[in-house]
Amino acid sequence: MIADAESIRDVFSIFHDGDIAKAILSDGTLKMTVDIPYLADRVKSGYKFFYVELDGFRDAEFHAWPATLKGEKVLVSDLTIIFKPPLEILEANLKEDRFEIICNIKSTSDSDYCGGELLFRANSAKVRDEANKEYSISELTEICSGYWNEWKSKNAEHV
Repeated sequence: MIADAESIRDVFSIFHDGDIAKAILSDGTLKMTVDIPYLADRVKSGYKFFYVELDGFRDAEFHAWPATLKGEKVLVSDLTIIFKPPLEILEANLKEDRFEIICNIKSTSDSDYCGGELLFRANSAKVRDEANKEYSISELTEICSGYWNEWKSKNAEHV
């Protein structure tokens, strides 16, 4: 279990460019599927996602960016609307006493929004792979660092 605020934030930073594809709230726990093939495949070839559970999930709101230039920012608190389109994770922050996940919504979705800031509170997180193996924040950091170090090595050769 990942219990400190900085580490919970770091889970979302590690999953940068991943999509929150599914999210269901049950008994105060938000259960999400985060599609992030480039990291999941490092755990086992062919894996495409991780499960993330946020215990004590509450006070969620989404400050949605309008999909049109003339639109205005909208505050959304209905989880079924917030998580209807896949939310691409761009950045994660701690904002006062809440988590802030900056998200993009791909233009191919039928959403009225192009992204926004997802704010919420949570007590702890659990991250599991497709076979339900649970990961600590240090293990996730190692998987992520390994990917980016390999990416830098491959791309340094082409410069």
